[in-house]
Amino acid sequence: MVVEDESAGGRADVVVKMNGVVYVIELKVDKSAREALEQIKGKGYHEPFRGKEVYLVGISVSSKSGRVVKWALDQL
Repeated sequence: MVVEDESAGGRADVVVKMNGVVYVIELKVDKSAREALEQIKGKGYHEPFRGKEVYLVGISVSSKSGRVVKWALDQL
């Protein structure tokens, strides 16, 4: 697991590599999980992992509760 993994377009919040599968994770506070996914795609955080099995994960966290309120997943 790598936190703040840098790519040409910026930094993904978390990248997890496990058994040949890559999970690119972006967290947003008080914003939608879809916005997080769009940031991953828009900034190309997933690009260094082309050719591998890659999942993009957007997570929305509430600033009031500190809990995950929604998540979204896309597979490349």
